[in-house]
Amino acid sequence: MKSQNFAAKTVKTQKGVIKMIFDYAITQDRPCIAFNPASAITIPRGLKRKKRSSPDDNAMQIVIDNVETATFGLFPYLLLHTGCRRGEALALTWGDIDAKNNKISITKEYTYPSGMPVLKEPKTESGVRSVELLPRLKAHLKRPKDDKDDTLIFAAPDGRPLQENAFRRRWRHYCKDVGLVVDIPEVRKSKTGRTYIYHNIKPTLTPHQLRHGCATLLYESGVDMKTSQSQLGHADVHTTMQIYTDIRESHRKDQLGKLTSYMSTKYGEIAKA
Repeated sequence: MKSQNFAAKTVKTQKGVIKMIFDYAITQDRPCIAFNPASAITIPRGLKRKKRSSPDDNAMQIVIDNVETATFGLFPYLLLHTGCRRGEALALTWGDIDAKNNKISITKEYTYPSGMPVLKEPKTESGVRSVELLPRLKAHLKRPKDDKDDTLIFAAPDGRPLQENAFRRRWRHYCKDVGLVVDIPEVRKSKTGRTYIYHNIKPTLTPHQLRHGCATLLYESGVDMKTSQSQLGHADVHTTMQIYTDIRESHRKDQLGKLTSYMSTKYGEIAKA
């Protein structure tokens, strides 16, 4: 996988899956194998690490403008205004919303080890937290009259938690509704050998990007790093620090870009040799 230029997270996930398969083989009543060969495998060094980017201002404006009009619009809006992880937001119930004190309690999350939702506690103690319920979000969090405290805010039509595929369909539908997609035409062949063009519509926005979007808003509004760490549920302040460093670098480039544009307008383009 390293020779094929896979990212570190992808390689680590693949190893985890293989290890679980061998563990299962060992635990059978008649074990298929005596030991797990994946335990002796180490993750190669020097694998590329993909940086999570924050959505640009246009994408964040689209999320804000379509909270009421787009299918599933409240979900990305909540992510942007709370910094919740996807699984944390999907696990929220109406009982977690304290409208009186303007707080949201985050005490659990859904994970999808095999596509099916599994309710778990956050990975770290810092993941259990209370975040501010901003007035902008509060105005859109309208609890249905018959919903109970343990009713999920984002659920399947039958009230049960969303499965992985169901969530992905909703997210894709949302992104398509608001125009945050890219069309990647692919030439394919049918079973009869006929060639046709398949339009592979892919979202250009991810839930995790909106978490970084929240971090950007915290930074731009002057919220200190320690408070941001608490809001985002980072176990280590260095994680928050790294995000802030990336944001600062991005802002620096934007500002220098404005300077270049201004100089070009005022004094003309650089003369070509």
